[in-house]
Order: sequence, then C-alpha cells, then structure tokens
Amino acid sequence: MLPIGPRDCQFYYSGNRSIHAHVPLFIQSKAGLIRLKEQATEFNNENNAILDASIYSRKRQFRLLGVEHGKTGDKKISVGLNDTDQQIAQAIVDADVEKPDTYYDFLVDVFGQSPFVGDNILTVPTDSKSGEGSKRTKSAIQDYDQPPSDPNLHGRYWRHYTDKPVSPYANADADDTRSLTIVQVIENVFEEGRYHYAPCEVLGMVGGGGEYTVFGDDETVSRPVKLSGEDYPKWDYERGDYVVILGGKSNRSIILNVGEVEASLASATLERDGREAAIGLLDEWGYDVGKSGMNGSPRPPASAEQTEVMERKHTVERKSFDHFEDEESVAVSVACHLLAVGGWDVTWNWFKREYEKVERFDPRVTYEKLSAIIECYPEDYDHIQVPECPS
Repeated sequence: MLPIGPRDCQFYYSGNRSIHAHVPLFIQSKAGLIRLKEQATEFNNENNAILDASIYSRKRQFRLLGVEHGKTGDKKISVGLNDTDQQIAQAIVDADVEKPDTYYDFLVDVFGQSPFVGDNILTVPTDSKSGEGSKRTKSAIQDYDQPPSDPNLHGRYWRHYTDKPVSPYANADADDTRSLTIVQVIENVFEEGRYHYAPCEVLGMVGGGGEYTVFGDDETVSRPVKLSGEDYPKWDYERGDYVVILGGKSNRSIILNVGEVEASLASATLERDGREAAIGLLDEWGYDVGKSGMNGSPRPPASAEQTEVMERKHTVERKSFDHFEDEESVAVSVACHLLAVGGWDVTWNWFKREYEKVERFDPRVTYEKLSAIIECYPEDYDHIQVPECPS
C-alpha cells in the first residue's frame, strides 16, 4: 500500500486496544489523506484486515510515547514487529518509559528529522499545556541551517520558507491601486529580521503596478507572503485556509477568509480577466472588498444570509457535514450559493469531495437534489446546463 517496508516503521501499543504504526513518510495535502484513507479501506476489504481508516483526517490527536491513556492509565510503549500478545502484555506490565523532552525529539526519531521545518513550537517541552503562549509561531529561517535531506519528500515544503517572498505592497503608486493576492495557508507565520512571513501556496497574484504577477502552470506556487506591521496582527489563519489579500501602498490590507471554490474561481478570473474582474467577483459574492472594483464608492456590507452561508460552507470544509444537525438545510443553502457563483461542475465536485470525506457520497441523490434546486428557481440558474444523470 505504501512504498516502504514494515521494518522501516515503528510500532507502539497505544495504551488501550490499538497498535500504532509510525511511518517515516509525510503527507502534505488533504488529497493525499483522502487517497490514503481509500487505500486503507481497500486493504481492509481485500485482506479481511481492521486498519482504522478513520484517523486519516485533519487535526487528529497524536499520543506521544510514554503518555498515559485517559481510560486505562496504560502508557504508550514501543513494541516489536513480531511481538505476540503475551509479549506485549508483559511489556505493559514492565513498562518503564518516559515522554520525550520535546515533540521535535519524537518526530526526529520517527522521520530521521522533523518534516515541519520552520515551526519551533515543536521544541516546546511536552509537559507544557496546549494553547499556552502566543497563538502564532515565530521562528527565523536561519534557525534551520539545512533544508530537508530528501527533496522529493520535503523540498516543496521548504520552498514555502526560502523562495522569494510575495509582497502585496510592492509597486503600488497610490493607495487606490491595489494588489490582489490569493493563497492557501500552509503553516504558521515565521519571523526573519524585521518582517513576518506566511508560508503559502499562491494561487494567483497581481501586484499594485499590474506588471508583477505570480501564477503557476496548472499548479500553485510555493512562496512565503510578506506581512506588513499593520497586517501581521490581523493574520489569524490556520493551515488549509484560503485567504485573499487586497493590498496597497498604505501597507494596510483588506484580508478575507474565503472558501476553496471561491479562491479557485477568483484566481482563474484574476489570471484571465485581471484585477478589476476578480475584485468585482468577490464583491458580487458578498465579501467586503472595501471599494467596489478599483475606484468605486463604498459598498454595503454582505447580508446576514450571505455571511451565514459562507460560514456554514467553511465549517463543512474544516470539519464535515456531520457537524450539523440540520445537514439538509446546510446542504441546500451551500448548493444554491455554489450553483450561482460556480455553476454545475464546481458545485458537483464540492459536494462529491465533502461527502466522500464522510463516506456518504451518492451520485444519484446529489444529481436529483441539485437538479431540483435549478428546476425550482430557473430564473436564478438560467446560465446552467444540467448534464445527464450519472449511471
């Protein structure tokens, strides 16, 4: 299932009923987690195995070696690849293991080195309480004097820190000449010299002067994004968030938290039709872009209904549909929004992805519900051509 042998992994008794296998490979994307979950499920079906495929999602708990399980009081301990149940039971009785001093020490033991370059929160003692201290990680690139040794595994991650920074403030001749930067956040803010930077995947960027652009060829660009002294305190985004930065000469940007679909559509519009069109699109969707277009009058704030739909959509993406008791209502409101701004394919792909995360995607049911919305409100969706029902 993975390009690595069992003897290259480390095995642990969890402290309750499970055996944990720590694999020295690092998955950097949500798509990678989804593929791994699918492979684990297929392996179970084909081999009558009981791998726990539910763990392959964002923000899972990771119990360290030597930590006691909350229910049993047993510690997580190392076991051998071929240990019998009796040997493991004896190891539990004889357990004399302490937690590693830091999270970094433990990850180095698993990976050979920490894959989380640039995140010095890993050096916090393991007995510190979660959440203490600053909400942002401050670290300098020079604290890590060597990039990851395996460029195929971690090279792109390293570029989020070391490639030439993208600046939302450069080449702006006037306050109303705004740059537009659309990114996905990869890690916490780090500090180098007098400035702060956010490691990001840049979906698209046009500088204040209009001549400087950043677009990838069929993929995003791994770059740090420079944050001004005025913008840094406003940056409160997590890994995986999609963010739009409307910057300018004043160094005071409008920063918007958008969804994946909106970020993708806005970046495509930015590259194809330019800044005014992309900013206008965000404005139509209800985001507060400050001034309408480039030089228009202030726009009214987004309606409470629009804001609620955006919040619901973001919650589904961060958690899942299972988070909502009124799942049907949430699905309908998000579907209406996506059909209006993105059309059929964008809406279909979003629902497919989100329901596959909870293993409940039904193509026929999804088709019937999206078609019903369009039939009920034909004047709102006359731009959509409904395809044939999938077999």
